[in-house]
Amino acid sequence: MSAKPQILSNITKYQSRNPVKKFLLQNFLNRIGSLVKQHNIIEIIDLGCGEGFVINHLKKTRRAYQFTGADISQTALEQARTLNPNANFRQLNINDLHSLYKEQFDLALCLEVLEHLERPEKVLEEMAKLRCRYFIISVPWEPYFNLLARIAAIFSFRDRVNPMENQHIQHFNPKNLSQLVANHFSIKKLIRQFPWLIVVAEKTV
Repeated sequence: MSAKPQILSNITKYQSRNPVKKFLLQNFLNRIGSLVKQHNIIEIIDLGCGEGFVINHLKKTRRAYQFTGADISQTALEQARTLNPNANFRQLNINDLHSLYKEQFDLALCLEVLEHLERPEKVLEEMAKLRCRYFIISVPWEPYFNLLARIAAIFSFRDRVNPMENQHIQHFNPKNLSQLVANHFSIKKLIRQFPWLIVVAEKTV
C-alpha cells in the first residue's frame, strides 16, 4: 500500500468537519490520554505515528512526556515535525524495529495501524522485542466502524468520499484482536471505545 492514500485518510479523519466523527474521535483521544496517565510513563514511542496528531494531543495533557514517532512515510513525518517540533521522529518500516531494540521506552503506541497490514502479527512480534513495558494498541471495531463511517458520511457532503474505508485489509472484533495480541503480550484491558477497540498490554515475562 502506498503512503499517499494513508496520509490522505489520516488528514481526512483528524481534520474532519463531520460532528459525529469529531465527537467520537475526541472521545477516543481522551481515552488514550486517560490510559497513558494511569501508568508511570515518560518515554513514549508512537509506531505508525503518521502526521503526529496523537502525539500532539498527548503532549497537551502532560508536558513531561518525551515522544518518539516512527512512520514509513517521509511526507507524513515532515508534517509531524511541524506539528510537534520538540518530538523526535524517525522514518522506518514498523515490520522491522531492529534499530530500536537497544533503546528504552515506557510505552509503545500502535494506534490505527494493524488493520492496514498484510501481516499484523509480524508487527506485534517486532514490538515484543522492544525494551518497553506497556503497550496500547487500537483498531477499528468491525463491523461497527465501517457501518458508522457510511452513516456519518450521509450527513456530511465533505466526507462522502472517504478514502479510509477502502484501506482496511484486516477486520477486528474483540475475539480475534485478543487472540492476536495474546500471542505476544499479557492483556491487561480490552476496552470497547465505540467504534474502536483498545488493548492495554504488558510484555510477557
